[in-house]
Amino acid sequence: MCEYCGADMPSVDLRKVLRQLSAASAAIGIVILLYACGEPRPAVVSADDLCPSMNHALVSVRGRIASKPFVKTTAEGVSYASILIDDGSGLIRASLQSDDASLFAARRPSEGDMFEAVGVLQVQAGRKPRIFIRRIKGEVSWKLSP
Repeated sequence: MCEYCGADMPSVDLRKVLRQLSAASAAIGIVILLYACGEPRPAVVSADDLCPSMNHALVSVRGRIASKPFVKTTAEGVSYASILIDDGSGLIRASLQSDDASLFAARRPSEGDMFEAVGVLQVQAGRKPRIFIRRIKGEVSWKLSP
């Protein structure tokens, strides 16, 4: 019986079924959104792919160290490190600061070592592209291998 007008209704309440289906669909949608937005998956880029519209993008680079690394030390220790990475298509400068720079300097990298990193890209006209290596969720986001 209808609660509003008193008319006879079928034994299956369609409104109740539709409400349950809507709630289930919403829950499934939220789960899908949480999965899609979970971990950042930075794109692997090469030097010849870079353009100004990619400025400030989270990217991944992979290549060989092309020149002797520059390491700036202060009274407190290593504060900055910079290297040129040759990915086969061009050069990208990578910059590390504070704790990451100290870890990098302690590994004693040399020209020709393989370097992989995730960081924020800076592309400016007339300058080499630069990637600022950042920690992701507190974890070191670079890897060095001979």
